[in-house]
Amino acid sequence: MSFVTREWKDRQTAHPNRRIFTNPSDPTDSVTYDVTRDEGTITQTGTALNADAMNNLESRISQMNTSLVGTPQTVTLLSSDWVGNTITVSLLGVTASSNQEIFGLPATSSANIQNNKALQACNLMDYGQSEGSFTLYAENVPSVDLQIRVIVRS
Repeated sequence: MSFVTREWKDRQTAHPNRRIFTNPSDPTDSVTYDVTRDEGTITQTGTALNADAMNNLESRISQMNTSLVGTPQTVTLLSSDWVGNTITVSLLGVTASSNQEIFGLPATSSANIQNNKALQACNLMDYGQSEGSFTLYAENVPSVDLQIRVIVRS
C-alpha cells in the first residue's frame, strides 16, 4: 500500500476561545465565558501544531516514501562485458550512496526461470558504485547474457 498524503486544514471558528459551562445537576443552568490564556512568562514558544506544519510533515513523508519504493529497471548483463569476475552496469539514479536491490525476472516463463537459475549460479556480490553505475562481482562468471531487475533506492 502506498502512502496517501492528506491536506491538513486549520480549524476556523467564530469564537475560538469561548466555552460554555453547564451545571451537571441542572442542564438548563449554563453560562457562556470567553477564556483568555494567562500562562505567565513564555520561556519557550514551542513548535506550532497547525496546518502548515502538518502539511510540511506530509510532504516529507511522501518524499521519503517515494525514495524507498523505487521502480524496477530491467538490465541485461552481456557475457562479453565481464572483465575478469566483474561487470560495471550503467544505470540512472545510482549515486555514490544509493542502495540497489537486484532481483531475477518473474518466474512467468521457462526462459525467465532458466535466466534466474543461471543468475543464481553466478553468486553475484556488490563490488562498489559511483555516480551513474554500480559494479558486480561474480564468483562464477556467466557464459550467457543474463537479465536482472534493479531497484535503486536513494
